Amino acid sequence: CGESFPIAFIGEDIASKTGPIFSPRMLENEFFPRLKILVDVFHERGTKIVFHSDGNLMPVLDQIIAAGVDGLHPIEPAAGMELEKVRVLCPQNMILIGNLDCSYLLPFGSQCAIEEEVKRILTLARDCGNIIFSSSSELHDEIPLRNIVSMFEAFERYRC
Repeated sequence: CGESFPIAFIGEDIASKTGPIFSPRMLENEFFPRLKILVDVFHERGTKIVFHSDGNLMPVLDQIIAAGVDGLHPIEPAAGMELEKVRVLCPQNMILIGNLDCSYLLPFGSQCAIEEEVKRILTLARDCGNIIFSSSSELHDEIPLRNIVSMFEAFERYRC
């Protein structure tokens, strides 16, 4: 009835932990122009766009920004996506989502290490803004339940 959703999610994995999985030329000539068209169409309707790709997006972060997305998910630490660096490189109004490592820290880390990382991320979020705390992807079966509980307890403890 003429109304749009306030947020849309465009998910297209274009990277692995080591970097883009497609050639820079293909991404520049084919993928990012099409992403920009999609983003512009949604923006014309008043809808914000969250772009998702796992992996190390640092080599193409400037092109993601140029496409005009409003949010980026996830910020995958195990792939070299350091939250502090990404925050500095992205426009201040771009929302960064998914930043607690679920590849190594959550499955294998101590509860103390998880708590310290949650505290660090929430401090950065307070200092820099536009960071939404979450795991860097799904809470999968390899993560012990006690570590998931530790994550949520630490979030509750340090979120204010």
